Amino acid sequence: MCKGAEMTSVDPNSAKTDKIPKEVWDALSRKKIYFGHMSVGFNILDGIRDFMQGERQARLNIVETSDPSAFREPIFAHSPIGKNAYPLSKIDNFRSILESGVGDKADIAFFKFCYVDIHGGTDVDALIRAFDETIQALQARFPKLTIPVITAPLTVVPAGLKTSLKKLLGQGEPDKTANIKREAFNAHLREKYGKLVFDLAALESTLPNGQRTSFVEDGKTFYALDPSYSDDGGHLNATGRRIIAAGMLRFLAELSPRP
Repeated sequence: MCKGAEMTSVDPNSAKTDKIPKEVWDALSRKKIYFGHMSVGFNILDGIRDFMQGERQARLNIVETSDPSAFREPIFAHSPIGKNAYPLSKIDNFRSILESGVGDKADIAFFKFCYVDIHGGTDVDALIRAFDETIQALQARFPKLTIPVITAPLTVVPAGLKTSLKKLLGQGEPDKTANIKREAFNAHLREKYGKLVFDLAALESTLPNGQRTSFVEDGKTFYALDPSYSDDGGHLNATGRRIIAAGMLRFLAELSPRP
């Protein structure tokens, strides 16, 4: 594991966790937002609630629902989608939720994959095709809806004795292989969707001082979840969830409506 590569995918200021500006809370409190997710998504929402507990100006109406009737007023709606390890189920479920009426009523709607959705055996090209086809179809069907995209989350790549034991037992390095696949998917999102990308993976691999957690495979540098952001190698701990929540709040507040 090495640290020190420059952070290029997100603004380093987006992960500041000291305080969320009042203008961010004000902008979000006027929006109708839907967020589809699974376990890491709940971590991020816990991070948002961490900020809300300490800031009087935070007035987000966070509700677990995908019911279109809930979007009559500003809301930060969220719900589990699909089945973990089956990314196509999440793509299909997101589309179904938008087509059920949420797409006509929300200002912003987005979903995220979990780290278990992309692993060493994933056909990344096929996943990209399915993802792009759905997002483009939804953008065409709901011209007033802003649909940002989120990079796939990373996992910690063990270093030292644990990695050596895996090699000795012939188990290979699944953490590295999976992160390489995830970063292939993420690179596509960054190139295709530009400012509509919330770069979760970049934030997960970047420390507040700008250093990034990385590893080298076949002479190429790839990134991993920093160990200080997770207690189990995949989910976000109190530090990690606050980092990601800060970035997401700023990102959503700055999103412009579709022309």
